[in-house]
Amino acid sequence: MTARQGGTYDVRCHTRADVEPLLPAWCALAERVPPRNPLAGPQAVLAWYDALLPEGDERVLAVTHPGDGLVAVLPLFVHRWLPGARWRGAPYRDAVRSLHLAGALLDPLLHEVSEPLLDPAHDRAALAAAVGWLHRHERWDWVDLELRDDQPWPEPRWLSDVGARPAIVPGAPVPQVCVPLDGDEPWRPRRNLRESLRRFRSRTARAGGEWALTSVAAGEPGWPAALADLRRLHGDRAGLDRGPGHADVLEVPSQGRLLEGLARRAPYAGATVHRVERDGRAVAALLTFAVGDTLWVSVSGVADEAWELSPVTALQEHALRRAEAEGRRRMLFSPGVDTAKLRWSDQLVTTRRFTLVGDRPGSARVYRAVGMLRAHRTITRELRRFGPVSDAVSGSQDSGVR
Repeated sequence: MTARQGGTYDVRCHTRADVEPLLPAWCALAERVPPRNPLAGPQAVLAWYDALLPEGDERVLAVTHPGDGLVAVLPLFVHRWLPGARWRGAPYRDAVRSLHLAGALLDPLLHEVSEPLLDPAHDRAALAAAVGWLHRHERWDWVDLELRDDQPWPEPRWLSDVGARPAIVPGAPVPQVCVPLDGDEPWRPRRNLRESLRRFRSRTARAGGEWALTSVAAGEPGWPAALADLRRLHGDRAGLDRGPGHADVLEVPSQGRLLEGLARRAPYAGATVHRVERDGRAVAALLTFAVGDTLWVSVSGVADEAWELSPVTALQEHALRRAEAEGRRRMLFSPGVDTAKLRWSDQLVTTRRFTLVGDRPGSARVYRAVGMLRAHRTITRELRRFGPVSDAVSGSQDSGVR
């Protein structure tokens, strides 16, 4: 653990080895200013570190104020790129190093959107202190920071004030459909959504059998069976030639480890599996996370025989009604906007990534090169959703780019 004073703010860097004393204050900050993404809470971050990160690569920056205590936490990690990279004919010192928020870059499948934890009363000054600390005490070529639309954007002077060259690259905003639940009246679905829900009820009635919508939270006795159903049905959905392409997120080993870690740390991320059951057998499943006032809709799955029933829509409404009864104020869909999500709401929230490019020799050049490789991998991943991709397109497997 290291510490330096930055103005009236104190910045300390923790690893997993010494983060336990910070946890009470970190959890209290998360209760006071809940993250938008439930997986950005302290216990979920630690589960993510354990599932995906080698010991010692984490950098948990804790920013405290003399009068108000802990006011910001940036749960970062170090990533090393392009092994064997050279600069002007010589091996590049310390390889190529970047810093990212927990949940980013390394299999960001369930996590999807990262964020720091910032007290709104101190957000700008605390973030500036953290950026200054990173410049003085960490070696890096660039730092990626994902910031919500209600959090401050980085300013060039945060770098110039500590003697660094101000190079900040903003990324495109990532939108999410937000369903507000804080009105005076109970939530009511729009007409086309009501029709979809009505069809589910009428078709299940005609199909016969005993139908039920159930929910099991992480840590409850039925959790292992519910998780097994989710895995099975999510894989079934990925194999169906229906609708848009659908990758099997849960076949990635790290995501299974993450869910197991979240269950051990329940109820901090509020993981819940909702199922449509016919005669006691699950034919559709939906994973949600919850923290503070937010319900986060994650991955789903459906069996082929249940596809025409639109069961996932019914599960989303089921999860929303539970969240409303629990006093939550909004439901967020996973990033991206499409017609199915816009049936629920036309209100959007956004997150934007900002990249702080360092002034080590070659940092800007390497950042540009890695950016091209990351774009290549993104295009390849999207193409795979709709069919096989040739080897010529899907190369660069040994580049260190994820």
